[in-house]
Amino acid sequence: MVPRNKVVVSDLKLAEAMRESYNLVFKEDPSAEVLAGGWAQAVHESGWPVEIPNNNIGNIKAAKGWMQSNNYFVKDTVEFTRGGKKYIEAGTKWRSYPTLVQGAAGYWSFLNGQRYSGALDWMAAGDPESASVVLGVNSYYTASIKSYAKRSNDLYGRFMKNVAPKMANLKSNPVAAPGEKLAIKNLASDYSDEEKMTINQNPSNDVDMLTRRLYAKNKLTKIVKNSILREKLPISDVLVCVSGDCNYNKLEYARVTASILKRFIDADVSVCGENNEVEIQCSAVGNEKTLTGATEELCKLIANEMNKRVQSKISVIMLPGLLSKYSCIKDSVLIKNRKHFNMNRILHG
Repeated sequence: MVPRNKVVVSDLKLAEAMRESYNLVFKEDPSAEVLAGGWAQAVHESGWPVEIPNNNIGNIKAAKGWMQSNNYFVKDTVEFTRGGKKYIEAGTKWRSYPTLVQGAAGYWSFLNGQRYSGALDWMAAGDPESASVVLGVNSYYTASIKSYAKRSNDLYGRFMKNVAPKMANLKSNPVAAPGEKLAIKNLASDYSDEEKMTINQNPSNDVDMLTRRLYAKNKLTKIVKNSILREKLPISDVLVCVSGDCNYNKLEYARVTASILKRFIDADVSVCGENNEVEIQCSAVGNEKTLTGATEELCKLIANEMNKRVQSKISVIMLPGLLSKYSCIKDSVLIKNRKHFNMNRILHG
């Protein structure tokens, strides 16, 4: 355990630390929208003026595993029951970080975990209120969701008006909303189980989430992509043969991998197959060796993630220069297959 240490920071200093740490975690600069969403929530948690105890951005509690490192401090906290009644939780243990940037990196990584990642999707879409609903329903905080969402939205506006203009080259790039705007109710207990399930599934575009997970784990694919785009090269082909324990798994793997290949290397990709044979046909700008290397890197990353989380047995073989002899599988068939295989098991496993 370490002593509690108050760290008072300016709006801009907090924003700069959160921007730097986002780059460290996700290997890319945040949009103004996602940075504003995270900043607003962090300021809401800390109060005004912005006071970050022990560089713990977002007021993240120390779980049992974290406490083993002794990097935590103790502070009583105000909590609310399911019925909205306030009480004091004594001796609450909180994470402690050596620097503000490390605390911000811990915050982004925490939100990108299996429980709260849907909030990041709404932040990126410029909707801090829906992000607040995701966090409240999943017990990030116990206060009134309605009040929390309103305050976060007000702080979001303050960031865009007063802080964002002071940050060099911070660009507005809102992504499409991951679903219909979430209903804002007073308490988490006001949402039915069915509504909670929708909140946790609807905002999470599986391809976006898996892409973000890959960015956070490995930057090689971005380097390969950039090198391909810098050169004027012919179009090359590579065929990916997918094998595995069952056809449901292979089809879902192919669906997600095809979407990510399109995004990472700007490839023309289609899923082909017949009976139990599943292949991914990939064509893109670049020489055959470079394209095959980039495709193999991504395919294996996704296969490893899937195998680890749902104990599937997906493996792939690259065949440079070849075309599939099978016809394309319609998108409607691939999407229908998701009824048998839920990608959320991979993302939230």
